[in-house]
Amino acid sequence: MNIGIVITGTIWGVILLGLFLSGAWASAFFARKGIPMTENNAFYVLTEQQSHGSGELAKNRWYLAIPLVLVGSTITSAATAFAIHVFHGVNQQLAWAQDYQKSVQRHEAKNIDVTPKHLDTLTTKEALFYAYSYYTGRHFDAYGRHKGEYPLSTFKAKTILNYLVNYRQEPRAAFILARVNEGQKASDMLQTAIDGGDQYAKFYSVVQYGCTGEDKRAKQLLSGMQRLVNEVPIESDINTVMHYGFEHMCEELPYADFELRFIREYKPKS
Repeated sequence: MNIGIVITGTIWGVILLGLFLSGAWASAFFARKGIPMTENNAFYVLTEQQSHGSGELAKNRWYLAIPLVLVGSTITSAATAFAIHVFHGVNQQLAWAQDYQKSVQRHEAKNIDVTPKHLDTLTTKEALFYAYSYYTGRHFDAYGRHKGEYPLSTFKAKTILNYLVNYRQEPRAAFILARVNEGQKASDMLQTAIDGGDQYAKFYSVVQYGCTGEDKRAKQLLSGMQRLVNEVPIESDINTVMHYGFEHMCEELPYADFELRFIREYKPKS
């Protein structure tokens, strides 16, 4: 059962059937085989008329032989089963190691070159999605389709975003850098995104204003802004704040985040 002879494979079934038939034939053959009279008489003399000297040996006593055979066969069977188990375990471990190595290689093969020379060949939309994939470890293409796992690298994500800011003056990339950085660098990037006209940056700026206690004035600004936005995620965030207040958004502000909604419906100029 353990090595699969009984339950798997046509070839093993044929071998097993062959062994069974050969054993049946051998049993029938020896059962019909006659014994010469000389051998029959010799057997009678050695067993009936006089006891053979071997019968006096301790190893030929049934009450010793049977327990020894049972113990020996049990130990042999256990040792054989353990050896088979170890053999299969080692093979399984090797197979797992090979599968893991191939998985790592496929995973690493998804990496892209993040030098400006290579990034120049990508559209802004593609670059933003690569940055998201590196930051979250989840691969999405420029159409928003999930492609599986992706190598996790915050450094490469920020490298792509900085490229978009420095080489393409991309305001959404500046906004995302404001969300994943801290301190003065985050404030500078948020202002850069606002100056570039990014709608998400303006929304978060108003949210920050509302978190300072000016929630009524902030809601007025969001109400006016709602009519101008052309991205459904921003409109949805504005509706959430208008209905439930600023508390939830204020709790999220101190934490770095790079949400898919930041880029899902964004339409860059290049």
